[in-house]
Amino acid sequence: MDEIDRLTRWIWLASACGAGSSVPELLYTALGAIEAIYEAGEEEYTEIERNISCLPALCDKSLDRAMHVLKWCEMKRVNVLTPEDPLYPVRLYETHCFPAVLYTFGKVPNIDRRLAVACVGTRRMTDYGKANAYSVCRDLAKEGAIIVSGLALGIDAVCHRAALDVNGTTVAVLGCGLDRAYPPQNRDLMVEIARKGAIFTEYAPFTEPAKANFPIRNRIISGLSNATMVFEADANSGSLITAKHARKQGRPIYALPGNAGNLTSVGTNELLTRGAKAAVCADDILCDFREFTAHPPRPEKKKSPAKASEKPQAGTAGAEVRPAPAPLPVDNAAAPARESEAKTEEVKEKTLEERREEIMLPKEKSDKLISGLCLLEKTIYNELSLTKPKSCDQLKLTTGYPINKVLAGVTMLEVKKLILPVPGGGYVRVR
Repeated sequence: MDEIDRLTRWIWLASACGAGSSVPELLYTALGAIEAIYEAGEEEYTEIERNISCLPALCDKSLDRAMHVLKWCEMKRVNVLTPEDPLYPVRLYETHCFPAVLYTFGKVPNIDRRLAVACVGTRRMTDYGKANAYSVCRDLAKEGAIIVSGLALGIDAVCHRAALDVNGTTVAVLGCGLDRAYPPQNRDLMVEIARKGAIFTEYAPFTEPAKANFPIRNRIISGLSNATMVFEADANSGSLITAKHARKQGRPIYALPGNAGNLTSVGTNELLTRGAKAAVCADDILCDFREFTAHPPRPEKKKSPAKASEKPQAGTAGAEVRPAPAPLPVDNAAAPARESEAKTEEVKEKTLEERREEIMLPKEKSDKLISGLCLLEKTIYNELSLTKPKSCDQLKLTTGYPINKVLAGVTMLEVKKLILPVPGGGYVRVR
């Protein structure tokens, strides 16, 4: 099978399963090669997993859409990375639900050879959060760390800017196709990142930036990184979703301490009470990665705070895969997360009831949250019980929602402390 055929089949698999699905990991682990996955039939798929929600799409072997996507990528000089590629980040491959395809554009760094830090926070930042995000990311980038963020307004944009201003390396992970500049206000920043850094997405070209995409995207931000740093976050911030993914992936979490009465510090202060490390400068993170050398061997793939008055200052990524192409391709304006053994034992020591008691909100507050759920969240919540867990694939079948919306809904319900995951997969209600 030549390279074009191989890439076309991977794009077909990613499209059939949808972003955030665990099915590609499941099939790749069981069958070992994309040729075998593509050539398998309904019987072989169901032998691997009885209830595969995307079974009809897997049985549709048409490659027309995949070929169209690949042709667009070739025209726009977009790289298509798959788990079979040596340049696919091992760090990301080792996470649960790794992307079947990564579309990349720009100077793609060898992430596995360098320290990478996910730097995220609220869109509604304060001067305090902005100043600290800039100074910490600037100093991390000066030390050779890759700054990974989501190109969102607010803290994300400040983190990217800090790295660019010192000629550091930054990676933006999108929740849409590479042909979309989102948010449009950050189009110029996206262009600069494409020239000096790299842009990643698991979403195929022509995918709109739907709200449900971003919680799913966040697992890639944390999955590419050795650690996650949250600068400011309110109680329902998407940054907490990134931190949640980092925790499941067994990656350390850092947070900027904030005033107890400040709404944008509610999320970060809560992270600190749950075991995140306080970080007010780059050294607070770097000191935990002193043994992370600039050029370690590539791993073998296995199946004081800055003051608010400090204003950000305006201003060669190493070991790049290839030079940045131009212009930007924008058409508009297998297993559970690999926790450490110690963490696994800690989870096993707690019963379901103990974990439920640990996060349970007062009844009035939880009732208020439940009454304010959107239709998607309410439908998923009503499908869950107190004792019998359901997986996301099962919820897809019972709710009728596509897997990406189910994943987004489950994530938001977990952030709101209305449901909790159970060992072995699946979710139950908290009360």
